[in-house]
Amino acid sequence: AVALEGVLPRLTAPWVGPRVAALLAERAPGLPPAQFGVAGYHEPSQMFATGTGTVLLRNGTAAAAFLAEAPGRYAAVGDRDLAAFQAEAQRRGLTAQEEGSVEGYNYTRGRHIVLRLFRAAAP
Repeated sequence: AVALEGVLPRLTAPWVGPRVAALLAERAPGLPPAQFGVAGYHEPSQMFATGTGTVLLRNGTAAAAFLAEAPGRYAAVGDRDLAAFQAEAQRRGLTAQEEGSVEGYNYTRGRHIVLRLFRAAAP
C-alpha cells in the first residue's frame, strides 16, 4: 500500500472524471452541468469534476434521448453502452458527432473503460 502512495497519484488512467471534464471544457466551454450527461460511468469523481448537476443516464438509449431532447447538450457514453446509443440515435434520426474520447481504468469496477463525448450534429 505504501508503494502505491507515490505511484497512483501520478497515473492518469485512473482519473477518468477529471479528464472527461477537461475534454468537455475544451469542446464546450461554460456548458452548464445540466446540459451534460454520462452513461456507463457513474463514479463520484465524475460528479466532482463536472458538477453536481451532471445528468446520470441509465444507458446508451437514454444518452441518445438526452441529446435528442434539447439542442446544445453533450453526453459521454461508455464503451459498453455505445451500441445501444448508436441504435437509438439512428432510430431517432439523430446524427451524433463524436467530440473526443477518454480511456482509463474504472478502479471501482476493476476494468478498462473508454468514454466517448458526443453532441447532436447540426441538421
